[in-house]
Amino acid sequence: MNEPSADPPAATRPRWLQRWHRAVGLGSALFLFALAGSGLLLMFSDALHLPSRQVDQSWLMNWYGIHAPPSPRGFQHGPHWVTQLGVRLYFDTREISRVDGVLLGVFDVGDESPDEWLAITDTELLVVDDAGTVLEHLGRGSGLPVGVTSVGRDAQDHIVLASSAGRYLYKLDSGEFVLDTDNAAVQWSAGTTPPAAVTDVVAKAYRGEGLSLERVVLDIHSGRLFGRWGRVIIICASVALLFLAASGVFAAVRRARTDSQSCRDGE
Repeated sequence: MNEPSADPPAATRPRWLQRWHRAVGLGSALFLFALAGSGLLLMFSDALHLPSRQVDQSWLMNWYGIHAPPSPRGFQHGPHWVTQLGVRLYFDTREISRVDGVLLGVFDVGDESPDEWLAITDTELLVVDDAGTVLEHLGRGSGLPVGVTSVGRDAQDHIVLASSAGRYLYKLDSGEFVLDTDNAAVQWSAGTTPPAAVTDVVAKAYRGEGLSLERVVLDIHSGRLFGRWGRVIIICASVALLFLAASGVFAAVRRARTDSQSCRDGE
C-alpha cells in the first residue's frame, strides 16, 4: 500500500493563483495595518480622549483647509484688549465685527460719550460701546480721509489721522473729519501682541473648533483623508480582500480534494 504524500505537490495549486495571491496579499498589508490600527483606536476613542485632543500640525491643518490665523494685532483699552485677526475684530475673546483694512488704534471718547470708544482702521472708523457692541461704521462716505497710515492723539487730546491727503482731526462732537491746521505734536498709536490668554482663545475661535485627533483617525479608517483618491484606494483594497478570500477558499478546496484523492489512491 502506498502512503499518501504529507503535502500535496505544488502542481495541485495553479502557479498563477499562488503568484497573484502572494502579490495581492503583500500589496494589501499596508491597508490592513492602517484599517486595523485605526479601528482599534476608534474602539477606545473615549478612553484615549481622541475627541478632545486637537491636532495642530500645520501641514495637516492645511490639508483640511484649516489655515492658521495671521499674526494678531492688538491695542489695550483699559482692562480690555481689542485684537484684529484677519478681517475679524475681537473685544477680549469675543468677536464683535468684521473690519476692512488694518487696525491702527483704539481710543476713549472721553466726556463726550464716556461709555463709548473708537476703533480706527486705515479704511473705516467704528464706534463701539463698553459692552463691545458696534454702534456705527464710518467710512469714506462719511468723510474718512483716503489712505490713512497712522492715528494718535495730540497735546489737546484730539484724535489725529495721518493720511496720504494730509493730517485730519476727528471731531467727537460732530463726527466730522476736518483738516488739521495746527500740526501739533502727536503721540501715534502702535499695536502690540496681546497676552497669550487672549491670543490663544481668539486664534482657536478664528479657526473654528479646530481638528480633533478622532476625526483624523476616522478619516484614515474610511479613506476620506485622501479625498477622491482615498475612495479609489478603499474600493481597490476591498476588491483585493475579496480576491484574497476567494483565492484562499479555492486553494483550500482544491487541496482538500487532492488530499482526498491521494488517500483513495493509496488504499
